[in-house]
Amino acid sequence: MGVIESLSAGYRLVGYRLYLLVVPVVLDLILWLAPRLSVENLFERLAEFYTSMAQTESLSGDMVTLTQQAAALIEQAGRDSNLLHMLVSSSLLHVPSLMISLEPMTEAQVYEVRNPVLMLGILVGFALLSLLFGVFYLGMLARYLPIGQGEKGDSLGRLFYVSGRRWLLTLLYTFLVGFAFFAVYTPAVLGISLIMLLVPALGSGLIFLLGGLTFVVYFYLYFAVIGFIVDDLSIFDAVMRSMRLVRHNFWSTLGFIIMLNFISIGFSLLLGSVAAQQPYGTVAAIVINAYIGTGLAMAILVFYRTRLLRLEGHKDVIEI
Repeated sequence: MGVIESLSAGYRLVGYRLYLLVVPVVLDLILWLAPRLSVENLFERLAEFYTSMAQTESLSGDMVTLTQQAAALIEQAGRDSNLLHMLVSSSLLHVPSLMISLEPMTEAQVYEVRNPVLMLGILVGFALLSLLFGVFYLGMLARYLPIGQGEKGDSLGRLFYVSGRRWLLTLLYTFLVGFAFFAVYTPAVLGISLIMLLVPALGSGLIFLLGGLTFVVYFYLYFAVIGFIVDDLSIFDAVMRSMRLVRHNFWSTLGFIIMLNFISIGFSLLLGSVAAQQPYGTVAAIVINAYIGTGLAMAILVFYRTRLLRLEGHKDVIEI
């Protein structure tokens, strides 16, 4: 199936099954109504550190400018911070969320997290929950995908059990990828920091290359987690299959991902004005965004599995 056919099949499979929207709708309602967990104070301290660095006489003019810009970005991130956003795994597990992209819409109570250890604990706890919610969400979608080698979870209890197993696998995968990035990026960032002190222009170019490398890795591993859920693959098999699938369908995969982001961002911008009409507009916007995002998530499963069938030599892919 092509890009458009995959999108069409995704929405046909979702159809009127509105219960598939439960996870993204509930998460968005939490982000809308729950008290905000802010780390503005901690970010202000970090911004002050960068500001003091900018006042160091030994720094070049370019480095002073970069340091001041970093301090301003950190301050802004602190003002907009909400640790509850960690409950939504949009990039890895494709859980749609409208409220993450919007500014706080209610005068909700704000709890300031001032202890960095407490902040770290909350981040880890919410990250674990986000993976669990995301795996369960994609597992619900995979039940209605007529192709795939993984267990569908015929009953709700069985789906919970299967989701727990897949959650552990996803958790291990996330840890391994994170550790690999840490092992590679830590010395790279330290080296680039030293280079920027000597040749700022070269350092900026290396930062750009490092960002490009991150995108390439994300691109080639795009379907790895999907392999856990749709086909119950091991980590190694899922990674190798994702890389093979992207390598043989490079341009169509790139176009597919661009199309997904274009649709998602476009509708988020449109629904932002609807969500501002509280409370009914907000509820309607949350449900509409959840439906659009769920159709896109189902389209990812369709694209992955049909492209894999074609890659394996099945020319007459079944119509979905």
